[in-house]
Amino acid sequence: MRPKTHFTALFEAQVIVMALSGMTVTAIAGLIHETDTRIWKLLGKAVDEARDAADYSDVVRVGIDDTARRRGQSYISIMANLDCQRAVAITQGRDKGALGRLCAELKEHGGDRTKVLEVTRDMALRHTRWGAAPRCPRPHRAWIASMWCSS
Repeated sequence: MRPKTHFTALFEAQVIVMALSGMTVTAIAGLIHETDTRIWKLLGKAVDEARDAADYSDVVRVGIDDTARRRGQSYISIMANLDCQRAVAITQGRDKGALGRLCAELKEHGGDRTKVLEVTRDMALRHTRWGAAPRCPRPHRAWIASMWCSS
């Protein structure tokens, strides 16, 4: 049974479809004559439910990067599943502990860093203790999986 909510389940699904199609929250709110605050709350709830149900046990290829809105602003670090092009983990900062926090979030959703065979990373080397992973033949990539998150 659904908890008490302002919208019906079908209406919420339509709003989510509009957001996934690329519409901005402001555009959605204007189209359905609702406040953007309610739309953000609805989308936040949908994201939380999806994150709780996420299963990353099949993740074997990841990409890791950091980004900021503007120069001098706070950063976030992102881990993405390269096979399905979806974010797996996001954490505040790009400090030395960012990789560990990303790995912890992966593990929290059933992922196992030792099963990761390929890592593409565009983070500055100063953020990791062991530096860049060396180029190595495919059979030895398990070594990378065991090292890339050890911080």
